[in-house]
Amino acid sequence: MNLDVFLRTSRIFFIAMIMAVVVYAVLATVTAVITTEPAPQPELARQPFAQPLVLVMIVVAIVIFAMAVFARSKLMPPRHRGPGSGDGPKDPKAALGRLRSAEIVTWMLCDAIAACGLVLSMLSFEPLFTYAFGGPAILALLLFAPSRKLAEEVVWAAASE
Repeated sequence: MNLDVFLRTSRIFFIAMIMAVVVYAVLATVTAVITTEPAPQPELARQPFAQPLVLVMIVVAIVIFAMAVFARSKLMPPRHRGPGSGDGPKDPKAALGRLRSAEIVTWMLCDAIAACGLVLSMLSFEPLFTYAFGGPAILALLLFAPSRKLAEEVVWAAASE
């Protein structure tokens, strides 16, 4: 697999995941602006930190981020060869496939953080929840952005066997 094609595809997926968070924010904002019905749980908007659901969603978002870090560490192919490098793929194409899987799973979990805010926004018609969860979700996505250096290390480690 050509590394440039791999990186281009990864960046397309990555931008799509960031755009999903933006769509959540737009959806929450439009819902708050055009909805004339009362919110299903208006107390969420009035006193958010007094509501157990808000606190639960904050904890869920933190756990999801921890799961993203853990899943990425387990799914990533080795970036170096030698003692303790594990049983990674010996084929660069397979190593890039494993890297792609690790990236997509990580990005989906980061996107789920923003979805927690969207749930709260849909229950309260308050878009600030989506913004508050979407910001850290985008930061987490940027933390795991596709990198040429990482892809090159993965290919080099797989090819050096």
